[in-house]
Amino acid sequence: MLSYCRKEKVFIFRNFFSITVCIFALPALYLTHCRSAWMALLFCTVYLLIQRFSSSVRRRWIIRYTFLLIIFLGCFFYFYKPGSVHGRILIWKVTTQMIKEKPIGGFGPNGFITEYMNYQGDYLKTQDSKGDKQFADNNHYVYNEPLRWMVEYGLAGLILYIGIVYAILSFKPKGVSSLSAKMICVSALIWGLFSYPSHAYPILVIMTMAMAEMANHQRESLICISPQWHIYHKIFVCTIIVVQSYLLVQMYGCHQTLFQIIQRNATDKSEEAIADLSQLEAAMKDERIFWIHYCRILSESRQYNLLLKKIAHWERLYPSTHTYILKGEALRGVGKMKEAEESFWTAHYMVPSRQKARYKLALLYNQEGRLSEAMQLANEILTEKVKIYGFETYEIHRNLRQIFGNKHFYSP
Repeated sequence: MLSYCRKEKVFIFRNFFSITVCIFALPALYLTHCRSAWMALLFCTVYLLIQRFSSSVRRRWIIRYTFLLIIFLGCFFYFYKPGSVHGRILIWKVTTQMIKEKPIGGFGPNGFITEYMNYQGDYLKTQDSKGDKQFADNNHYVYNEPLRWMVEYGLAGLILYIGIVYAILSFKPKGVSSLSAKMICVSALIWGLFSYPSHAYPILVIMTMAMAEMANHQRESLICISPQWHIYHKIFVCTIIVVQSYLLVQMYGCHQTLFQIIQRNATDKSEEAIADLSQLEAAMKDERIFWIHYCRILSESRQYNLLLKKIAHWERLYPSTHTYILKGEALRGVGKMKEAEESFWTAHYMVPSRQKARYKLALLYNQEGRLSEAMQLANEILTEKVKIYGFETYEIHRNLRQIFGNKHFYSP
């Protein structure tokens, strides 16, 4: 429609449309409470202002005011959510321990997700800092993309990441579309220093489109395919698209079946759900959501021997306190008390501020007749300051008081 309008009208309409989008987008951005996104917007605005003014004096003043604004925002962001800041610092400290262990090759794709909680448990087990233990939680995000690349791909990953950053920053826009594409990528880079854009599918899609637009303006830098290989290139790409589409359709069908099984499990017998889930094992062996639901259904049906075999997949893909508490309950159910105790302690060291693992230990000690240790844990749980008091915490405290009585507990 705009192609039939005069250039002056197109320019006016484009400005009006841009202002309208900003009016509606800025309140929505504030309501996200995402400080990393706010910081990304600030950097992009400053970059555009620097590009807008050719005077070196004005550019210096923009940089000075920006530096002061960053200091102010840094203080504001800290006091806005201080717990979040301390939590990220803890995550980065644990992540550096992971990098020290495998600095060259890394832990491989998804290595952070599969290994971080184990390292956090080991780190907090040897630390006396109450602050770190209070801010720790089940976490599978690094909140810093350069660190994630180093954890998963080692030194080669860091070099590749620096190369991507250099390619984006050195790109010279030739119009509004290419400038917008560059700003999208720069925003994602800034956001990635404090958050996890690689785990947000819409952001990945938008970044892919933006980088495709940037590549479209760099055709002279691309390697040209000789005419005789052009047809083979098309066949190869089409084959990849067809195969990937088929695999996606198959996986979508498996997820839909899994959802139906979970929905039916509330009313059907667990045996039927377990039989249906066992048929999905081969197709969903690397899907953590599958193993989480599978293990929970096995726990509800008290099939502990089978659960201990299957929960190894959950440990491999997505370890957390829930994993080891469920494993400890299964070990306790088959009479392996020593292994159950170790599993509960592993869950506790991962997130010391949570009380469920220690609650399970108190019940285990009480069952074994180790009353003094059980009483010590119960006293600790009932008298300490709770990070988040919810229904689960209420049930834990109520059950402990019913089992051990109120008169034994005192504040240290």
